[in-house]
Amino acid sequence: MDFSQVGTSAFTSSQWSTLSIVTSASAGLGAVGSLATCAAYLRWKHMRTAIARIIFYMAIADLISSVSMALGRLGPSSGENSALCQLQAVGQQWGDISSILWTCMISINLIWIMFRGRAVDDLHRYNRLHLAICFVFPIVWAVVPVFAHPAGQPRVYGDADLWCWVVSVYPQLQLILFYIPLWIVFVFNFFTYLAVGRLIWKRARYIIDTNDMEDVNNYRYTFGKNVSLYLLAFLFTWTPATLNRIYTMVFSGQRSYVLTLLHSLGTPSRGLTNCLVYFYVSWYLQIRASSRREQEMGGAAGVVAIADAGSRATSEVDLRAIGGGGSRLAASSSARPAMQDDSSWRPPASFGPAYESHRHGVSHEARPSDDDDDTVITPFPTGARPSNRGSEAADPYHQQQRNFSRRTDSHGDRSDSSRRFGPPIPRAYFEADIDSNESTAADLARRW
Repeated sequence: MDFSQVGTSAFTSSQWSTLSIVTSASAGLGAVGSLATCAAYLRWKHMRTAIARIIFYMAIADLISSVSMALGRLGPSSGENSALCQLQAVGQQWGDISSILWTCMISINLIWIMFRGRAVDDLHRYNRLHLAICFVFPIVWAVVPVFAHPAGQPRVYGDADLWCWVVSVYPQLQLILFYIPLWIVFVFNFFTYLAVGRLIWKRARYIIDTNDMEDVNNYRYTFGKNVSLYLLAFLFTWTPATLNRIYTMVFSGQRSYVLTLLHSLGTPSRGLTNCLVYFYVSWYLQIRASSRREQEMGGAAGVVAIADAGSRATSEVDLRAIGGGGSRLAASSSARPAMQDDSSWRPPASFGPAYESHRHGVSHEARPSDDDDDTVITPFPTGARPSNRGSEAADPYHQQQRNFSRRTDSHGDRSDSSRRFGPPIPRAYFEADIDSNESTAADLARRW
C-alpha cells in the first residue's frame, strides 16, 4: 500500500507503514480481548460480578472500535464519500465515545459505593439509564457528522491518515466530538482513582492498626480496589493519545513519531487491556479468595459449627451470616464448641439466666420471630423443641439465619443490617432453654 501521500508531518513512507501494521495488530488483539470478555460473561455465571455488566457493555463498544481501526487504510482507499469510509468513521467514533462513557460510569459507581455507602447490588437498578447515556447518546453523537457538513466544504468524515475519521481541516470538530469529552472523563477518572486510592490506603492502615482483618465493611473496599484497576487501564490506554494531541496543538500541527506510535499501540488494544483486568478481578482473585476462605473455615468449623455430634457442618453462608468471616468467629467466645461431653461446657456470662434455667431443667426454648423488622425472642412450650437432625425449616437456628440473610439481601451491606437488626444470635443460644416469662425473653432479645 502506498503511504507516500499520507500524513501532514515529516513521517517517511516506511514509518507510516509501520504505524499501519502496529495499529492493525493492536486493533486485532483488542478485538480478541473484547470477544473473550463477552464470551466469559455469557458463558460462566461466576464471572458476572457486581461490575461485570458494565464491563460487558464496554467490551461491546471496544469491539466495534477495534474492528473499525483494524480496517486501517481500506476506508480512505475506497474514497472519502464511500459507505465503507463513513461507516468506519462512525464505528470508531461511536465505539470510542461509548467506551469512554462506560469508564466514567465505573467512576460514578465507585463514588456512589465508596463515598455514599450504597450497596453494590444497587448498580443493576440503573442499568437502563446507563444504556441510554453510554450507548444511545454516542450513536447520535457519531451519526450526526455524516449528514451535517457545510455546503461546498469537505465532508466531516474522511481521510485521517491511518483510517477514516474527522479530517484535519476541522480541528475544532476534532476537539468537540472527541478530545474534549475524552479529557473531561480523563480528569474525572484520574481524580476518582486518586480519591479511591487514598480511601483504600487509609482503610488498609486502619486494618493494620486494629488487626481487624475480617471487618464486615472490607468487601466494599475490596470492591473499590479491584474496580479501580479499570480506571488505571483507562489512564494507561488514553494517556498516549492525550499527549500526542497536546503535542500537535502546541507545535502547530507537527507530530511526534514516538507519541504517534504509542497512540497506535495503546488505544486500539484497550479491549485486550480491559479483558486482562476483567479476568484478573473476576477469575484469579475469586479463586484466591475462595482458597483463603476454605483455609479459614477449616480452623473455625469445629468452633462454630454444631452443638451435637450428629448435626451437619455449618456452611460458609452460615459462618459469614453470623459474624462476617470464619477467623473472626473462631476467636469469638460466644459460640458453643462441638464436643461429646456437654457437661464440661459453661455458657458465657453474657447469655444471662437462659442457660441457668436450662441447667435446672426448665424445658422451654427460644426462637426468633418471623418479623423481618426486629429480632424478638419468644418462648414456646415444652415438647416443641425441633431436632437438630431434622428439617432445617423447623430448626429455629436456621430460621434465624434465613431471616438475617433476607435482611442482608434487602438492605445491601451486611454492616447496615447488623446496625439495624443487631448481630445474629449464636447457635448455642437456641440450644438453651429460657424462662417462659416474656419479660425475660424481651431482656435477652434486647441484650442481643
